Amino acid sequence: MNRIKERALKLSETLENLYPNEHATTVAWWLLEKVTQKNKALLLVSSDTLTQEQETQLKKWKQLLIEENYPLQYILETVPFGSLELFVEPPTLIPRPETETWCANLIELLKKEAGSSCYAQDDDIRVLDMCTGSGCIGLWIAKELPHATVHLVDISEKAIALAQKNANHNDIKNIKIIQSDLFKNFDNQIKYDIIISNPPYVTENEWQALEPHVKNWEDKNALVADDNGLLLYKRITKEAENFLKDTQDKEIPHIVFEIGAQQAHDVQNVLEKAEYT
Repeated sequence: MNRIKERALKLSETLENLYPNEHATTVAWWLLEKVTQKNKALLLVSSDTLTQEQETQLKKWKQLLIEENYPLQYILETVPFGSLELFVEPPTLIPRPETETWCANLIELLKKEAGSSCYAQDDDIRVLDMCTGSGCIGLWIAKELPHATVHLVDISEKAIALAQKNANHNDIKNIKIIQSDLFKNFDNQIKYDIIISNPPYVTENEWQALEPHVKNWEDKNALVADDNGLLLYKRITKEAENFLKDTQDKEIPHIVFEIGAQQAHDVQNVLEKAEYT
């Protein structure tokens, strides 16, 4: 048996308490690819063995995963998100698959609208991604609509630096990254067609019950919000009216929020009280 393949099998066995068997094998190969800087295809035909330095690094990663509940994504350092490859760094929030799903649907809606008579082309679309974190949402929209203008905003200096790093890595130019507590540093002469946000929305009680790999490592400020998780929805909704275009002739929403699984009714009430429909 190929020595690296044998090493992958042994590694996967040590990870089976963390992951189902098949996924443990996948994770083992990801770690071997990371530590050797070679892809699986090359490793399978290689006669090489791991160096002592590489074995030491693998041991450290296993300890982080098994004993300290360290997120795998922070070890691998990048995650796919749509057509992007994104760097992820602690403690900035790791992009989630459910965010990717609704973002894909929104991009299709924006592309459809950009091709309609309402817009000459997508350079008429101005998008604001509030609480951008790694930049995943705003950067993917900017890449898919290269003539649109997309502004990415976050209060965290680390998140802003990571979003810029991801913009550079994916060669995305049609963006502007702004450090601000929501709209605090904004000129209200700037108007947007659509404001998008995946804000902190977890309640304190929900945060206490989160899995250790989330609670112990990802930024609590990017997860938890006061007022039973509704504070950021209320603030964004209240302030957004000063920064939105009159786009009643366009078939796109003014505001798109990601929400918690139990928050639909409460967030709907927040929007309706502000006279959104």
